[in-house]
Amino acid sequence: MDAATTETNATNLNRAISTDARFNLSDFHRRWKSARATSIPGGKLCIENGADEPSLILSVSIEKREETLKAVFDQSRKLGQSLSKYLGLVFEASDLRHLLSDSQAPGCFSGEWRFRSGTPSLLRSGCARPTEADSFYCDYFREALDGLVMGVTEDLRFARYQSCGHGDIECQDILFSDEDRHLAWFPVPENIRDSLASIRNGLLSSKIELTLLGLNEGVLYYKMESPTGPPCGIGGKIVHEGFARDVVALYPLLKVKDVSPLAVLGNGS
Repeated sequence: MDAATTETNATNLNRAISTDARFNLSDFHRRWKSARATSIPGGKLCIENGADEPSLILSVSIEKREETLKAVFDQSRKLGQSLSKYLGLVFEASDLRHLLSDSQAPGCFSGEWRFRSGTPSLLRSGCARPTEADSFYCDYFREALDGLVMGVTEDLRFARYQSCGHGDIECQDILFSDEDRHLAWFPVPENIRDSLASIRNGLLSSKIELTLLGLNEGVLYYKMESPTGPPCGIGGKIVHEGFARDVVALYPLLKVKDVSPLAVLGNGS
């Protein structure tokens, strides 16, 4: 099936959803907003009583942020699963673009999704987010969108390459398929790869292979492999901490995240 046929089929499905008497776009956004609010203690009642969602997000303490991000992902995924089951449809990229381009969607979702090299992408200059929330405001809505995409689709995934809340000059989201897992990360710029080449060579001398997977929202994702598997234990901790220090020495604002597969402990475990 060529790209034109795929787009046509997605558009037809989109029309089916938008004209389905069981589906109401305003009601969907109301339900999603309510679902997001349940991730914050007392949040659903506050929203029902007319509270402003950005103000509600600002009320989350630093200690509760990680817990809230997991909850807003889970609540959005459950809503997506419920919607897909109710309509008897698996959503395509075009359907998501229809849902999120609506003016009722939060600012960091709305906009025109375009196809860039065959991949749906949303590029924007940022939104009028509360500066007091730092990056948490961006993270909250990113996790909500990630959960929704996972809930209403079968093989589509979501990634946020850049966000103004994390210091980027613009915001960029993409949708990609399970077959294109490499698109989960924005390609590492050549200048960063070149700068880290000596570190990579040093690790190779210790029989550890470093792979730079990508760069999302100021976080460098990587994995390490050795003849016996991913570095683990005390020795592995030293290697990972050393790599993190070396990166920060070159790029003080860059964070690193290891996504190496967990080492297998013993045979058959």
